[in-house]
Amino acid sequence: DPGGGYRAGFNGTSTLNLNDFGIKGPGPTSQTLDLDISFEGVQKK
Repeated sequence: DPGGGYRAGFNGTSTLNLNDFGIKGPGPTSQTLDLDISFEGVQKK
C-alpha cells in the first residue's frame, strides 16, 4: 500500500442456476446468472 497500510483483496466467480430459486423466465432467456465478485479492504490505522 502506498500509504504504508495493510491491504487485502479477494476475487471470486460463481454461476447460479435461476431454477434453484424458483425464477423461470418466458421464452429463450438464460437460466443461469454469472457472478464476478471483487473485494478490497484497507486496515484502519
